[in-house]
Amino acid sequence: MHSTRSAAEDATEAAEQPAGGDVGMPLSLRPEWADLQVAAQRHLSATATAVVAIDYAEDDAETLAYFRAVVEANEASARALQLTEEVIGVNPAHYSAWEWRWRCLAATNIDLAAEDPFLRRCTAENPKNYQLWNYRRRLALARGRVCAPLVRGPISLGHMTKLLSARIMLRRYMRTLRTLRDC
Repeated sequence: MHSTRSAAEDATEAAEQPAGGDVGMPLSLRPEWADLQVAAQRHLSATATAVVAIDYAEDDAETLAYFRAVVEANEASARALQLTEEVIGVNPAHYSAWEWRWRCLAATNIDLAAEDPFLRRCTAENPKNYQLWNYRRRLALARGRVCAPLVRGPISLGHMTKLLSARIMLRRYMRTLRTLRDC
């Protein structure tokens, strides 16, 4: 059966897939991470100061342990940028992962437009994520112009509703911040 997809559509879809061919393979088995010393994940319920234990899946706990090791080593590299994508996949509201991603972009001088496919995926999956919208705002300011819409092509009514409700939520949040600042 002959495909009716164009080469441009195939390229767009490929660009929207996560970078790094080993995504899904445990980090401890990837050769590019062999040099990083990672402390074993402490189970939060074992600490005396833990208020709530977070029971992550084993793969997610490993990803977060590698992220902590990268931050502790103050590593802002292309592989750390890729790791932040995986951490954000585990927890899209992980503030530190978004912040570290920003630092990695600044340190590696990667073209900021290369973030569009990643942000397009994140926006489609989590339109009400404050960290995502803050990151997009910072990216737009750094690019010196308002970014082109990250959702291109036909948009379903349901998706448009999600985007609009996220925008309304962000406006309410910003209004609340201004009110608190003026008090």
